[in-house]
Amino acid sequence: MKRILFTAEDLARTRWATTIGVAGETFDSVKLLKDRDTSLTFRRLHVSVRGRLGEQPGPLAALIPKRGPLIDAMSLMGDTASIDEAVGNFMAAPVP
Repeated sequence: MKRILFTAEDLARTRWATTIGVAGETFDSVKLLKDRDTSLTFRRLHVSVRGRLGEQPGPLAALIPKRGPLIDAMSLMGDTASIDEAVGNFMAAPVP
């Protein structure tokens, strides 16, 4: 476990984002649905939502690797108002 200590000055300068953006929220939701080893906390939600969605999340879920690191797609997409805008930002990101 890592511990991060903030001084009063650090906290005064800290800003919290209200959201990671529509694309990031969607990506994290699909990742949660794809995970078969969900904790008891999310199991009921997982079963309920997965049953209603069927195969709809399939194309996006295919982009999420079974294991290993993910690219930081949310940072590349940014806090956008639409999926189309997020995809545009992602496609325009420079290739390292």
